[in-house]
Amino acid sequence: SRCLDVPGQRLALREPLALRQIWEVGKLYPEEFNSSRQQKLLRLILPLLSKPSSRGESVCIQPTNLMVDLAGELLKETRGQAICMVMPLESYLLSVAKKGLETIRRIVELGAFWAKAMGLPNPRTTFQSAAVFWAHHMNRLREVMQQAPGRTASLDFERFLAAPEAYLNHAV
Repeated sequence: SRCLDVPGQRLALREPLALRQIWEVGKLYPEEFNSSRQQKLLRLILPLLSKPSSRGESVCIQPTNLMVDLAGELLKETRGQAICMVMPLESYLLSVAKKGLETIRRIVELGAFWAKAMGLPNPRTTFQSAAVFWAHHMNRLREVMQQAPGRTASLDFERFLAAPEAYLNHAV
């Protein structure tokens, strides 16, 4: 998100805690916290998050991979656009290998959660869990891009790393 933040032009908010908590509560308590309650909270929070700090500035929210499930709701509740960063499985697994223990535990939990939701056997290794989470993530990104075709674009992770300025000047 640091490369997205350009004072006076664009304010980048990295992984807003409020959005993460809305996502987590929705996953932990799906019966009590249905989509209409989620939408009400988003309608309260998004105007606050999207308020620029200075005139003429835009706001860019960079959510975590966890919040890919909220992407459709965010697009419904705003006039914003989404840039969906995609990476090959190999690159994703290498990035997982570099993560700390807490993140790896979370990936294992999410892999089990999504494997069950996708009708797959329970993953037995961290990399199996990561692969399941990656598959869910990529499927969800495709759905979001189909849902709002004029407001979404994909961004290739490896090309972005090779020339971030070229992508940012064109995409954002």
